[in-house]
Amino acid sequence: MKTIFDTKIIPREICHTEREPVLMKGRVKEWPAIKKWTWDYLKTLAGDRVVKLVVGNREHAPTQFTHLKLAEYIDILANPDTRAHQDKLYLKEFNLFAEFAELAQDVQYELFFPWYVTPGKFAWVGEKGAVTGLHFDIFNNFLTQIQGEKTIFLFPQDKIDRAYWSNKFDYGARISTLDAFETNSQPSPLEPIVVNIVPGDVLFIPKGWWHQVKSITPTISIASFMVSVRDRWTTELWENTRKFAHNQGLYKKGNCTCHNQST
Repeated sequence: MKTIFDTKIIPREICHTEREPVLMKGRVKEWPAIKKWTWDYLKTLAGDRVVKLVVGNREHAPTQFTHLKLAEYIDILANPDTRAHQDKLYLKEFNLFAEFAELAQDVQYELFFPWYVTPGKFAWVGEKGAVTGLHFDIFNNFLTQIQGEKTIFLFPQDKIDRAYWSNKFDYGARISTLDAFETNSQPSPLEPIVVNIVPGDVLFIPKGWWHQVKSITPTISIASFMVSVRDRWTTELWENTRKFAHNQGLYKKGNCTCHNQST
């Protein structure tokens, strides 16, 4: 895996040429969001808005959601030890810029995406200790770290045997039954690429690369999944067909990351 310290590197050149993860250290450290998006500031925007939060690790455990006022969730993030022994809450796939249009001026994505891709930018806001289970995405992704620190374990697709792929439906991704953070759960030793990202870092995760993520502190990340023109009529079309069938109860009903499951 490459690590690049040149903050002038143009990210779209990375995703056009690389097929392995690339860490761009400090690439966006000058973005206004890095200093501006404090918990206090975000709480002033939250108002009475209610958000849907993932409870625990939905990739490996039954999927559970809860609803909370965003301002109340921000209070939890600002005081990370108040829920030390409870299942962690995670605001995932949150359309931040649709909810708070003024935040778009605090990020500068102009040099990130080739002309032939449409990016979908979503915020991931997690408690200290929040985990996303082992999975790979079907589209390339720039993971941009705004607040806090994350640890990420990465593996090429061929390192996880098909026998350890989960049957659970997750739109845009495929899940493993393995827990990369628990060595006792593995059939044989896995040797991950271990990456820590801090505010200002950008990690390029190519499609098909397995990764598992943990928030070391309360975090804000922006995932930018890139759908090319070709993807739109192939991969995305098929994925949307699967999603439609799932939502109609025709495909993997009750076995997914998008609906509450009984414990």
